[in-house]
Amino acid sequence: MAADGALPLDDRAAAIRAAARIPRLGHALAMKHLDDAEVVVAEAALGALPWTDRPQEALPVLLAQAGGDRARVAVYAAARAARHTAPTELRSVLGALLTGEPAATVSSRKEAVRLAARFLPPRPAVTLLARVFHSPARHPDVRSAVVRALPPLLGVPEAWPLLADAARDDAPPVLEALLRVTPWELAGAHRAGYAAVVGAAYDACLASVEGFAAYGVLRAVGVWAGHDPALADRLSRTVCELGTRRHWSYAAWALRDLAVSDLPHPVGGAAPGSAFHGAVAGLLAAAHGPEGACDALPDRDLPALQRLRTLVSPGSDGPERPEVLEAIARQLAPEPLLAPERADLLRRLVHRTAEPAALPGRLWDLADALRGAGVAVAVQTAGRLRHTSWALGGMPERTGVLLATAGRLARDGGTATGLLSAGLVTAAGPDLGWPEEWRELLRVLRGHPCPDVRHAAHQTTTHTE
Repeated sequence: MAADGALPLDDRAAAIRAAARIPRLGHALAMKHLDDAEVVVAEAALGALPWTDRPQEALPVLLAQAGGDRARVAVYAAARAARHTAPTELRSVLGALLTGEPAATVSSRKEAVRLAARFLPPRPAVTLLARVFHSPARHPDVRSAVVRALPPLLGVPEAWPLLADAARDDAPPVLEALLRVTPWELAGAHRAGYAAVVGAAYDACLASVEGFAAYGVLRAVGVWAGHDPALADRLSRTVCELGTRRHWSYAAWALRDLAVSDLPHPVGGAAPGSAFHGAVAGLLAAAHGPEGACDALPDRDLPALQRLRTLVSPGSDGPERPEVLEAIARQLAPEPLLAPERADLLRRLVHRTAEPAALPGRLWDLADALRGAGVAVAVQTAGRLRHTSWALGGMPERTGVLLATAGRLARDGGTATGLLSAGLVTAAGPDLGWPEEWRELLRVLRGHPCPDVRHAAHQTTTHTE
């Protein structure tokens, strides 16, 4: 039936599967049809091999298909064959494949690595993987497969020197595999040790990538920083190292992600002593030094300030934490060149304010930060404030607080306070349908002593003509 070309393909395949359990003959029939011209029949032969009385003999045959057109069926069948092979026989078969006796493709060896880690006892598995990793004919992709197979085996002490060797490897696939491991793949007791391995590989990992790929590396480092605060400090040093321009911006993004994460101090947050605070302090100090204050040179201009602006700019991942915004704004206060960035931090803090009672204080803090910063900064900040969505939120109490605060700002007489008031009126008035009290405040602003405030107020109308 299996050989009868006149039968439907499904019947021929079914005959091969049915024969698989017959001792000796089932194995021979499956082997006979491995190269059948009909895909259905050939794949049935591959799938039947693990069900024969000699699954260990099937492994080399199945793994030889791991990189070809039949890989989907062959890899699944190889796992079943390994499961039904005695550990001593399995170790012998996989060892021969992995050490090149007989020669095997890279795909076959990679799959053999996975099977060894999955089905051999832990200590023999690590011993075999170490032999493969250090063999003279080792291939980077095979070594990377070894690294990815190690997480479940870290209870074996000999696995850790193997990881240390991987951290010193110069092959990008190996280093990439090292960083693809996440803390959730490991037992809690092993996470700090693995984080130290990531730290040992930090420089080599960065040297192995270019462009945006560096962000993936540095973000993976950030994931492990929760288990080793020294990694957050490494990110901070990368941001502050003015002697090199490679990857600093991606390190700043990763450090910013850590600051707004839920990780505890000193990894998370921006309080004094945190990695983020240290990076800002280092760049603030460098901004007025010979290396960081390069002023309009042909090949460099204000490097420390450029890095600071990137570091404190809003990120795109998740909500911002008010306490982080407050800490950064306090740290930037002594630097007049960063008045726009500090004002934007306080504007974002206003946006994140949920309690109506806290709004007046934060708005006045924003106004104080804008005093002396210049009209352009105040206009820009007020414009951004105008387009935020926090203004009303369906809370009458919030509306009353905003009206009272906007009125006090308008009657203060200052340029910055007047522009902020105009921003509040422009944001709230249309949403409320322009009730009389908000129109009255708009009229007050149109009569403000500062021409910039009057101009902003006249740009807003209560009704389209």
